[in-house]
Amino acid sequence: MLQRRGSLRAVSGSKRPHRVVAPVQSERLGFFPLWQALDRNASRKRTVDHQWRSLRPLVRLCQRLRFTLRCQMDLHKIRNTTLQFYSHFCGTNIAELESGIHFIRSPERDKPLKGLGENKYSLFILVKDALSVISYSPDHQAFVDGLTGHSTEEILSAAKQSGKFRHMRLFLFHGETVFQYGNAKILEASDYPLFETFFRSAYPSANPDGWLHEYFSEKAAKEYLAGYMKEGRLVSVCDAPDMPYMEDQIQHTGIMTLPEERRKGYARSTAALSTHHLLEMGVCPQWECSAQNTASCKLAQALGYREYAQAYIWEEHA
Repeated sequence: MLQRRGSLRAVSGSKRPHRVVAPVQSERLGFFPLWQALDRNASRKRTVDHQWRSLRPLVRLCQRLRFTLRCQMDLHKIRNTTLQFYSHFCGTNIAELESGIHFIRSPERDKPLKGLGENKYSLFILVKDALSVISYSPDHQAFVDGLTGHSTEEILSAAKQSGKFRHMRLFLFHGETVFQYGNAKILEASDYPLFETFFRSAYPSANPDGWLHEYFSEKAAKEYLAGYMKEGRLVSVCDAPDMPYMEDQIQHTGIMTLPEERRKGYARSTAALSTHHLLEMGVCPQWECSAQNTASCKLAQALGYREYAQAYIWEEHA
């Protein structure tokens, strides 16, 4: 094995005297004293090995605590970044709002959002405990006028009856809880053939020609993609959708696992690695999903997310 300069073995030319150990005089010690000395050394080694094995769980716990504490120090920043991101949809700083119902008329709701093609969020209703924010396009003033003076429950009932709103759950990251990633890895540019094969298997009706390679190259260069390897192929992948606001400050994590490979923990390991790597790069992780997607909600909670609020979104063509 090659020795680095400055290592303990790189002693050629050194002027430091070496301690000389006198050879054991077996004829003076005799066989039994020598055996007893060797046995005592072996016993000490067994004791040290046993003590080290008993300390391993404590060492692992300390490592986890170190990771947790490192993340805990950043939780204030993570919270502020996440609330700032959600505030863009509300048209106001939600951290400064008091309890109650707030109607926010925002021209921002008329603009197409990056990552949604040519679509926009014409109305965005955020509900958190006793706080409700209704951010709306001026084009929907008449609809909003019909909500004025009603309770949050009545507003949500009207939104559901319209049949035009998607019900979403919004999450806030509270710290890492998973530290074992199995065969998950951060995908590199050279992994594109694996990614394309996975994509075609996961989305057989989609056509990746002309855009998938460009998307993969862009996200892989940012180290935003993670995948779980099994028998030389990808079975679960975390992608990175384009962010409509605060790109490269906050990143939503999408997850897809091949149907035949689900309920094996691959999504959990892959998403945990993706979250961990985002934190290492100073990017705030973000999670949201359909309120009906209980599997995604449970996965988010297992990764260290907690539900922050619920959203009702009216999405239209811009």
